[in-house]
Amino acid sequence: MIAIVIIVYKDDLIYYEINTNVKTDNIRILGGKVMNLKKTDIYFENTFTGKLVVPNGEIPIGSSAGTVGPYDMLIGALAGCLYSTFLDVVEKKKGFFDTAEFHIDWEKRTEIPKTLKMVKITLIIKGAEEKDKPGMEKAAELAAKYCSIYQTISCVADMSVEVVFE
Repeated sequence: MIAIVIIVYKDDLIYYEINTNVKTDNIRILGGKVMNLKKTDIYFENTFTGKLVVPNGEIPIGSSAGTVGPYDMLIGALAGCLYSTFLDVVEKKKGFFDTAEFHIDWEKRTEIPKTLKMVKITLIIKGAEEKDKPGMEKAAELAAKYCSIYQTISCVADMSVEVVFE
């Protein structure tokens, strides 16, 4: 294994080393921060049948019943990331609600590559107190701003988030 280590300070190269005996163990230094790399394994048969394997379990991939397809995983990742970010903001604002649901409508382009064209996210929040509702609307806005998956998809698709209280 060859590791190239470059440390940059304010656009000036300070240190450069090529070392063939470095064991990285999934650690990288980027922008002065130590980054832990994550690992996701995906296994396929010679058809569109496979599984996504992560430390907490497996998800069957495919187009048959009981499996998820690529865009199902992408939209699920979007909802998971957005919700996690939303929870972080709500916690800081000390808001409270019982449950939340995401209903996501999306459309792909017809031209190749068939990237996403539109993604409309409806976030339904149940059991929020009236005094917390404005803060939760702001939390949803900030979640969209800071969710990395939302921001990635927004580079190719028109995105919107609507908050509904029940």
